[in-house]
Amino acid sequence: MGRQSPNTRDPLGELKRFARNLGWQRLRQWRHEGGSRTVVWYEAGKAAGQRDDLFLQINEFSIGQAIAYEAAVYAIRYAIVSGWHSMKLMPDGRCDDADVKRLDGWLHRRWFDTPANRRKYRSLHPECTGWSWGRIRREAVPDMPADWTPR
Repeated sequence: MGRQSPNTRDPLGELKRFARNLGWQRLRQWRHEGGSRTVVWYEAGKAAGQRDDLFLQINEFSIGQAIAYEAAVYAIRYAIVSGWHSMKLMPDGRCDDADVKRLDGWLHRRWFDTPANRRKYRSLHPECTGWSWGRIRREAVPDMPADWTPR
């Protein structure tokens, strides 16, 4: 009891666990009703479309199912966007700890907490630097393949 079934339409509890394991608190679910489908996404942090935004966003991938997701950090205040990274809930609906471990180097909150950590993040992921809301409007934020590593 208490575990999220993959057939359940609301995986919020396990996604909150995923976010907490990556240092993000207070994950919230958002919905947009449009025509015949509902788009659902999740955010933790400050996401107001402002220059000082810093948040984790998790999107259903594909829309309408409750197992596969993509996650990204938008640290606009530091001109960093992590790119989109795939993750999933396990077949029984639980948070996949292997995904938490795999994505730690991209999405963990600690990377954005101190100037030293941000410098290290930028050196590890130079492709994630130089982002602003203007650049995001001009260019798509990239998807990062699961096996991608910096050059």
